[in-house]
Amino acid sequence: MIVELDLSWRLGSDSAKPAPPILFALLRAIEREGTLSAAAKQCKVSYRSAWNLINEWGNNLGTPLIHSTRGQGATLSLLGARIIWGFDVANEQLQEAVKTTADNIQSELNRVLQTPLAHLLSIQASHCLSHDLLRKLFHSQTGSNLELKHCGSGQSLEHLRAGDCDVAGFHLVDGRLRRGFCDKYMQLIDADKIRLVHSLKRRQGLIVKRGNPMGLRDIIDLAWGDLRLVNRQPKSGTRLLFDQLLIDQGINPDEINGYDNEEFTHSAVAALVAGGSADVAVGIEAAALKFNLDFIPLATETYYYAVPKSKWKKEGVQELLRLLAGASWSQGIEKIKGYDASRAGTVRDAAQVLNSV
Repeated sequence: MIVELDLSWRLGSDSAKPAPPILFALLRAIEREGTLSAAAKQCKVSYRSAWNLINEWGNNLGTPLIHSTRGQGATLSLLGARIIWGFDVANEQLQEAVKTTADNIQSELNRVLQTPLAHLLSIQASHCLSHDLLRKLFHSQTGSNLELKHCGSGQSLEHLRAGDCDVAGFHLVDGRLRRGFCDKYMQLIDADKIRLVHSLKRRQGLIVKRGNPMGLRDIIDLAWGDLRLVNRQPKSGTRLLFDQLLIDQGINPDEINGYDNEEFTHSAVAALVAGGSADVAVGIEAAALKFNLDFIPLATETYYYAVPKSKWKKEGVQELLRLLAGASWSQGIEKIKGYDASRAGTVRDAAQVLNSV
């Protein structure tokens, strides 16, 4: 049994009917294409249907969702643009909670039905934009859904040590700050009993509005009092990196407006910057590019999957190894800007990696 959950939108009065997904797809396509006819074609609906739907919801809300002039194309109204922004923010902030809930329900129903789950693999992992691809490829490769839950890098390794999962995903910074990360991770696992599988490389840095209107250049600029930061949650690898950078620059977190404003994914913090709720966030380059934002690099890191040697021969683990070393993974990662999978599938002992600084 497969369980999937979706978010539902109601726009307007208390008695408003749910907004159809095609409405959001049309608004997004108009924003991208600049004409209603091109948007309708892209969404595979007739021009008349698209026009009627957008007019209907504009009337429901009392304000047009687009501005259209014959021969001059179409643009989103302020309300239309903010609806798309809200759609992005809601999806990015809630999608992982929805997926995790669906996974939990699916597992419980399968237990009741005694449904066999061949090749099932349980992963606790730090958030990464590659995980949708990982789920898709694992399912196509094995016929089974991947049980993947998001938490911070440190928490993922803690879950692995406690036996709550088969594999843990975490990221490790390159360069002079690496030692602090290694020391912390060595406290969370028995490194001699773990192997690490290289997944990809990515860059962490400051996510800022297009054009970098505040002229930010480095972490020290965040001490300006009028900046609004959105941060990642404690025990996440990004939060650990941010705190290490602050210590390195001699900056007290109390000097930063928004240090305690926390979100749980890279996409969520980027969505808040894109929507104007924050001026800057710490996150990955791929999230900034996804929302058409600017990015100021601060560090490069490697994303690893930690696998206990005792689970190495488990069928699900072997499927994961084949996936990460395969062409489909590398080709899929190439399409995510800001990621590099050139060494994907490389395996090393954790003790060797964490003691190599």
